[in-house]
Amino acid sequence: MDNYLKTADGKLHVDGIFFDVVSRDCGAGNATRDHYLALRQYVQSTVESVAPAPTSW
Repeated sequence: MDNYLKTADGKLHVDGIFFDVVSRDCGAGNATRDHYLALRQYVQSTVESVAPAPTSW
């Protein structure tokens, strides 16, 4: 994912990743759901760390 999110010099390349192919089955103990949640949180935190959102308008 880092290859898509950031350029070689550490700048933001894209502002998010869309996970469009997932199972309807959440897996035992919601393992599949939790896996995609962890991926989403990783992408979100990476984007925020490279290009923080403005704190005021």
